[in-house]
Amino acid sequence: MFTTETIKPRAVFDFHIHLMGEKRIDAEFLAFARDWNMPFAVSCLGPEGHMIANPTINECRRCNDLVIDLMEKHPDLAYGFCYVSQEHEHLAVEEVRRCVRNGMVGIKLWVAAKCSDERTFPIAEEAIISNVPILQHSYLRWKEILPGESKPVDIVQLAKRYPKLNMIMAHMAFRWKEGVDTVKECPNIYVDTSGFDPELGSVEYAVENLGVDHVLYGSDAPGRDPVCQLGRVMAADISAGDREKILHINAKKLLGLAGGAA
Repeated sequence: MFTTETIKPRAVFDFHIHLMGEKRIDAEFLAFARDWNMPFAVSCLGPEGHMIANPTINECRRCNDLVIDLMEKHPDLAYGFCYVSQEHEHLAVEEVRRCVRNGMVGIKLWVAAKCSDERTFPIAEEAIISNVPILQHSYLRWKEILPGESKPVDIVQLAKRYPKLNMIMAHMAFRWKEGVDTVKECPNIYVDTSGFDPELGSVEYAVENLGVDHVLYGSDAPGRDPVCQLGRVMAADISAGDREKILHINAKKLLGLAGGAA
């Protein structure tokens, strides 16, 4: 009989979790995270519980304050990523500095502007100074609906401009073969496995084309079920050592956390 114990790994780091505004993260998820030995990288894209594509700077600050509060309450689980918009230019850089001072370990960019937009450059430069990565949402859609949504080619442009910047292309760009093929030329680009149907073959393809050290597990919870998303990695035709790297070692190494060594 199949149970969650069948796929339960010994350790996980979920690189892609969302805090949904004032609702925060519920007790059930926190209990799951503790039971599964699963710290997580978390960002908030809207202080009222819905995601805001073009937030004001005050909305960004409120989002980040909610994440800081979660980090303070659960320092062994929650690792915050600072949500900012390129539309705020120097104010976004100031917000990144504030968040890093408060213990955040990364930056989250969503769909306010493509990451190839020159307004991203000061944020990228601050990320390098602060030694934190940028987690960039990216989706290859069949129909364009968000003009500021970054495509893999935008991520490549920023990564090439700043070779010292570590970037994570979230969701493997949804159409994962195209996404992986586009970014594989850049050694400072990683991918996370979050936020699309858990298709068999996707993890293997990323490992083969990017190298296992550049693949990170992420679920996109609460929008996606973590157990379902873990199944993609646990069922992948890869070695046990590679699976451990994807599930937690790579993330801890990238963020400079204990346990980041094979």
